[in-house]
Amino acid sequence: MLSFLLSAAGSVACPEAEALLCGAVARGQQCHAPDRWRTHCPTTPPTHRERFVSERIQRRSPGARVVLGNGGKKLADVGLRGWASIEGERQLNLADGCAWARVFAGVEGTVAALFAEHVMEHMTPITVLHAAAAAFTVLRPGGRLRIAVPDGYNPRSDNRLGTNAISGSAPHRIMWTHETLSETLRRAGFEAVAQAYYSVNGSWHEHAWWERESEFGSVRRSSRHDKRFIVGGSLIVDGIKPAAC
Repeated sequence: MLSFLLSAAGSVACPEAEALLCGAVARGQQCHAPDRWRTHCPTTPPTHRERFVSERIQRRSPGARVVLGNGGKKLADVGLRGWASIEGERQLNLADGCAWARVFAGVEGTVAALFAEHVMEHMTPITVLHAAAAAFTVLRPGGRLRIAVPDGYNPRSDNRLGTNAISGSAPHRIMWTHETLSETLRRAGFEAVAQAYYSVNGSWHEHAWWERESEFGSVRRSSRHDKRFIVGGSLIVDGIKPAAC
């Protein structure tokens, strides 16, 4: 799986409008150029739903903090008061770089934080790589993309590919580990920091990711917020955009 993640960006056919972005990812280029990338997208106007969420982000810019998929929860109830929320593909198709360009038009390079909890396991590895690369372009230097997903090394997990604990939800397409998710973020240009994870032998490791959770993302499926997890919880990896970018 790790070798696939490393090679996929160079072998998959990218839409013409995203060729520059995909090429940068394939080369492991650290700093992408948002303006150059955006000019390769067609001049398609945003949809009504894209415009709605774009205006929400604009009102919080510069320095907006955005939840990528919140499941309809009230942000104040999950420790994210003041954040903007994006719900579903119709508001933002995470795998479509040009959709990112439409939604974040005018604020590229100014977003402070992006947070996705239990979203990226429903996507394929290559679409997560594309989403991470697009996220990189909209974040400001030092900005952070926090991803929380089920941990593929969790010895007690009943999560499996093609299943989902919630009836009617999209199936899990990949079981991430701290190695594969961290490497994906690095390929998109980020510095990757594994904040909470199981190692291959099933032991649990956790840093104090919750100390600034109101700034970077409050992971509800964790021992800090969910009594089901006495020890362990979600795999949490932060991608930090280098200050030089």
